[in-house]
Amino acid sequence: MTERITLSDRSIRRPIGTLAIASVVFVLGLFFLDRLPVDLLPTVEYPNIRVTVNYPGVAPEVMEEQITRVLERNLAATENLADIDSRASQGRTNVNLRFELGTNLDLALQDAARNLELARTQMPSDIEPPRLYKFDPAQDPIWQAGFSSSTRSEVEVRDWVENELAPHLLTVPGISGVEAAGGMEREIEVIIDQERMLSYGLSMGHIGHALAEENLDIAAGWVTSDSYDVMARIDGLFQSVVQIQDVMIAIPDAPIAMCV
Repeated sequence: MTERITLSDRSIRRPIGTLAIASVVFVLGLFFLDRLPVDLLPTVEYPNIRVTVNYPGVAPEVMEEQITRVLERNLAATENLADIDSRASQGRTNVNLRFELGTNLDLALQDAARNLELARTQMPSDIEPPRLYKFDPAQDPIWQAGFSSSTRSEVEVRDWVENELAPHLLTVPGISGVEAAGGMEREIEVIIDQERMLSYGLSMGHIGHALAEENLDIAAGWVTSDSYDVMARIDGLFQSVVQIQDVMIAIPDAPIAMCV
């Protein structure tokens, strides 16, 4: 009867070799201990797709009626879809598509994009272009803050957040983007005198075309001399109510917030 030799038998009979192998494993373990990657949110492909649509200045009720329901109705036809939910807020709506585990998200993204194009034809034409992307929890904001001031107007606060604070935050290592939402933005609203417009034989299309043609900054070439060259520009963008007759400034009211 042959004797069965196990790993433990070999280790006992050859202690020097066993000790050498154990020492190599121990040294390699110490060498790679501080080199092992540690990630709080490791790279995982979640079977989720999100659609985001912005429609500035629109109430949540209108967003739900004109945007969210249209998106849900069309995106529900996406193949392998397991669940769909949505959230409408002031000027913004998000629709989340959840798929079965193991679904090829690249194919699902293409199918959802086709359904989104169909939904786009049923929504108002002045909405911002919808965004369709794979949802990743790592893309959620890591910090949110609200800002107000007792000395600055809400227009000035938003301008400070967008043009002064945000560029500084973008220089922080690890920050990929900063987004400001809400607040008050200056805009110019054209008030039309309907009777005068009709008396001139004009329509709203004529007014809109004229404003689009006039509200432009145009390059005017170069002004040259013996000592310098200066590029000229015609400043045609509307800056105040003085430039347009029958104009008033309307400023939407909403809280300002920031996501990083």
